[in-house]
Amino acid sequence: MQWLSTFMFVILPSFVLLGLGTVLLRFFRKGKEEAHSRESREKDQEDGLATAVSILNAKGPVEYCAYLASLVRKHLSQKYEIEAGSMTTGEIISKLLHNLSNVDADYAGEILRMCEMVQFYGYKPSRSEIKHLYQLARKLVSEREEDAPSG
Repeated sequence: MQWLSTFMFVILPSFVLLGLGTVLLRFFRKGKEEAHSRESREKDQEDGLATAVSILNAKGPVEYCAYLASLVRKHLSQKYEIEAGSMTTGEIISKLLHNLSNVDADYAGEILRMCEMVQFYGYKPSRSEIKHLYQLARKLVSEREEDAPSG
């Protein structure tokens, strides 16, 4: 009968604690990897915005808008898992209307529409419009991943 009490009060709790420790260790490692992945994605996006400014200074608003639109499309593709690169602005907004937050829909729509006007219709944006596009893009891509829809 002593072996039963040894099993119940020593061996069984040891296995339970070992299992719990393993689960907690995996959980913390996963959280660390996700944080590192998120940090590297945010750094890439910040680098992309810095590149956009360089393109504006070197090549002008048409190339700047083309690059900015591609950054926004890439961001939407990653965040919402769609092929935004091959879709028109209208398709992106209509496809994601039920998934996009109001902020994402407004920012992405405004950026992509303005960039289309500059790229394809010869619209010449003012400095304040260019600055506004940059600020919208920065706000859009700097949102935390927790804001992404779950599902």
